[in-house]
Order: sequence, then structure tokens, then C-alpha cells
Amino acid sequence: MFSKIISLLNNEIIQMHQILCFGDSVTYGEKDLSFGGWVERLKLDYLTQYANSEFQKTFIFNLGVPSENTDGLVRRVDNEVKARVYPKQSNTAVLFYGLNDLVIHKNKNRVPLEYFRRNLGNAINTLLNVNARVVLINLPDFNKAHDGVVDAAGKLRSLEDIALYNDELLDLTNEFQLTLIDLNSAFKKYESEELFHADGVHPNSKGHEVIYQQVKHNLD
Repeated sequence: MFSKIISLLNNEIIQMHQILCFGDSVTYGEKDLSFGGWVERLKLDYLTQYANSEFQKTFIFNLGVPSENTDGLVRRVDNEVKARVYPKQSNTAVLFYGLNDLVIHKNKNRVPLEYFRRNLGNAINTLLNVNARVVLINLPDFNKAHDGVVDAAGKLRSLEDIALYNDELLDLTNEFQLTLIDLNSAFKKYESEELFHADGVHPNSKGHEVIYQQVKHNLD
């Protein structure tokens, strides 16, 4: 009987799939007062899908850290992988970074483009080494009224930098042959006031719904 249970568990591990969602406060779910963010919407989607099943086969991990940039990502990605990734599981890692990297501090970006690319490249290699599928999300243009304006948190960002960091994300996608979710184009189908919180930078509930829909479509 015991050996039969072990066999069933081993078979289930083989079938299990994990989706690790790395990012900053947007991934964490800040400003979405309805569902707690796009990752939580994705989690609810899969919980509902397996509600009547004996086993849940897809698990979502929200690994978003508010205010994090890619410097923080490379400091923790090894430990996050060691804690959650097992050889017989299939894994997808979604990386959504740049909003805090491009913050202007002392007349330069907090994480300049070359370091942004290096950081993401290192994280991507770590994930590919455990046979994870890696998905990148590019940055949507925030509300133009906040372009070059210090926000309530004391952070300064520019739309010009959004374009530059998105170019790096596209280059990384091509270099490593990854999937890129073009969130920038998806957001441009709406007026920015519809998708952003009053701070002009964080998506509101509708914005998180758009992100969720884009991620879900690309993961299916």
C-alpha cells in the first residue's frame, strides 16, 4: 500500500507544473483593491480550474517584492529556485522588471541599461539551467502627466527610458529565444487613466486585469 502511494505521488510530481512570478510591486499586486493583483487573478484561475479535481497540477507563486529592481532579483533567484524547483516538475518563470531599474537617481538610472541587461541575463541563465521556460513582460507607458515628474514616493521616471529598457527586453528575448509579453502594446489600446492608479505608475484593478489576461493568453 505504501509503495502504491509513493508511486502515485511520483507520477503526480512528474505532471505538476509551477509558475514562478518574479517582479516588483506590480507583481506583488499593489493598488489592486479588487483581487490583489494580476498574479492573484492567475492563481484564482488555476484554483478554480482544479476545484473538482483530486490533484491540482498547476501552482502559482507570487514572488513579487515591492520596490525591487534586477539587483534584488539576482541576489535571490538562486535561493528561490532551490526552494521551489524540482527535477521532475515542469516550471515557468515570468520576469516583470524595469520600473524600478529605470528610476533616475543622481542624474542616472538606478540600474543602468548595461547592468539591467547583465542582471536579467544572469537570472535567465539560472532559470534555463533548471529547464524552466522563461517569459519576459515589457513595460507599459505610464500616464504622460507623470513623465519626468517626481512622484509621491520621491521617484523620477521618464517615458523615454521605458522605450530604452523595453528595447533591452526585446534584445534579451531574441538572444535567449524566450517569450515576450508585449504589455506596452496591450495598454495602448486604452486611455492611460483607465488602467493606472492615481499615482500614474501602478496599474489599478482594471490594469491588473489586462496584465492577467495577457499573461494567461501567453501561458496557455
